[in-house]
Amino acid sequence: MSGSVLTIPRSLANALLADAQGHGGAYGLVGARAGRPTSLYPCAAPAGEGPILALLQDRGESLFARYRLLPESRSTPEAADWAGLPDAAWLLVLSTDTQGVLALRAFARDDRQEASLVLSGD
Repeated sequence: MSGSVLTIPRSLANALLADAQGHGGAYGLVGARAGRPTSLYPCAAPAGEGPILALLQDRGESLFARYRLLPESRSTPEAADWAGLPDAAWLLVLSTDTQGVLALRAFARDDRQEASLVLSGD
């Protein structure tokens, strides 16, 4: 784990977990205002990111992170998970452990190492 720390609102973490539980294919982008993650934008796949990036810009937000549900066979991101993500500082990974518990983890773009994830009260 790197020395990086990411703080996100608890409501955003809950929305990410709900997206993963809702249809099993959680994938999307997180928008930010003034560097703080604020909005969740689910999409079908990387191909669907273009319209969401335009929507972020229209709403005065910046790209904060990509999130995705990893297959059960792995719990850390691979190079392909970072592909096409030049502007976001973070990759948020949802995965299940061996007991089926859903976990949320953060990886920093600069060193691609897992960061400490802190939830704040909105």
